[in-house]
Amino acid sequence: MIPSRDFGYDGLARLAFVRGTPDLLAQMLDKLVENAVDFAAPDTPVRVILSDDGERVTLRVENEGQPLPEALRGSTFESMQRDRYWLTQCSEY
Repeated sequence: MIPSRDFGYDGLARLAFVRGTPDLLAQMLDKLVENAVDFAAPDTPVRVILSDDGERVTLRVENEGQPLPEALRGSTFESMQRDRYWLTQCSEY
């Protein structure tokens, strides 16, 4: 059985235009939400937050899981980063 997860959205109720390739933007959002779900504490929601300061749009995906270990924070968005096994198996995480 797949555990259920609550999702929330907080943000803009209007269109936000972003420069980029639609497929890559969709892939980015998919990965951010997937990671948030995978590493969220059990029975806690995942939130997608979209804000606009007038010059730029900011997208955040939040969960209530453990923070990313300090050693991995600088390389999170590097191409081919594969620390998922360590994150899910390490007893210190």
